[in-house]
Parts: sequence; structure tokens; C-alpha cells
Amino acid sequence: MENFNKIGGRGVRGPGSEPSEAASDKKRKKTFWIIVSVFVALFVLIAGLISLRAFSDRCAHNAYMEYFYNTFRGDRKVSYQTQNIDSYGGKTPKETLSLFTDAIQEKNYELASKYFVTEKQEEELERFSSFNSNTADQYVSYLDTLKLEDKTEKFRDLYKYYLEKYDVPESEEEFIERMKEIYKGHERMISTGNVHGLIIDFVLYPNGVWKILER
Repeated sequence: MENFNKIGGRGVRGPGSEPSEAASDKKRKKTFWIIVSVFVALFVLIAGLISLRAFSDRCAHNAYMEYFYNTFRGDRKVSYQTQNIDSYGGKTPKETLSLFTDAIQEKNYELASKYFVTEKQEEELERFSSFNSNTADQYVSYLDTLKLEDKTEKFRDLYKYYLEKYDVPESEEEFIERMKEIYKGHERMISTGNVHGLIIDFVLYPNGVWKILER
């Protein structure tokens, strides 16, 4: 006796085939959900890594900004009293640079070191001990290429950078003004022309004198 009948040209399977078909359907569903779970897990992992990187970048930036904020607003290891006594420097970064350059030209390295922030003067004087006449002349020629950094352009570029990475809750103008307030009392001079990589940072002491912070 045949195991199936012909109905409308289609084969009707016998009763023994139904459990097998159900098991196959169950297996397909299980495979489907395994694939979905893998994709979801990968998505969560990638999203987590991206979030971690963004969080890490933000923490690094916040730490960096806190350092500069504390440093350039006078929260330093050297007391205000010491800073007020230290009068070596000019009323502008350019004037301090000019005084510093003149001292280097005269090979008066002890005087040159005094234009640095108080806590770095001994260290810089020791570094100058390796200078000879040629080294000093070459260094002066490099100093002559320095010009003040344009803060507005710098912060505008920084705003565009953060706009691509984060949801910045302020306008470009507000961001620039806030950054200028944070960096108040700090200026940077950068080498121009054929001289590359020379940067000197200046900080304003409470007594109105601009000191060299880094070079």
C-alpha cells in the first residue's frame, strides 16, 4: 500500500514525517537566534569600545584642561608671595622674550634663567651651562622667528574637532570665549619660517610680570 496519496499533483507525506519537520524548524529557529545573538553581542562590544574610547579622550582632555587651568591661574607650588617678589620679566610676553634674547646674546645665562618661572630657574641655568658661543647665536636666531599664537583660530579649530566627536552644548563663539577665560594669563609663541618645532609658553604672575613657563 502506498505511503502517500496524490492530491492536486502534490505529495502528502505520511504521519511519520511531521516530527522530523518540526525538529528541523526548531533547529532553524535556534540557529537564527544564535546568529542574532552574536550580532547583538558584537554590536554591544563595538559600541562599548567606542564609548570607552570617547570617555577616555574626554577624561584625558579634562585632566589636561585642569592642569593648565590650575597652572595658568596661579595655583602653583610656588606661593603668591614668591611670585610677587620675582620681578624678572616684561609686561607682555614679547617684552619678556626680548629681555630673554638680550641676555642670551650677552651670554649672561644666569640672567636669562631668571626670566623663567621661579621653580625652573635652577634647572634652566644648568641647561645653559652646555651652551657655547655658536650654540647661543643659533638659539637667538631661532628666538627671532617666534610669534604669538592666534588663540581665536586655535580654539576655533579645537571646537570643530570636538564637534565631530561630541555633542557640544554651546556655540562656537561661546566655546572660544570660555577657552580664552580658561587660558587667561597664558600665551604661547611659535616659531615661523624655516624653523619648526620651537614653542615657548608664558604665564602671567600676580605682580603683572610675564614669565617663561616652558621651552
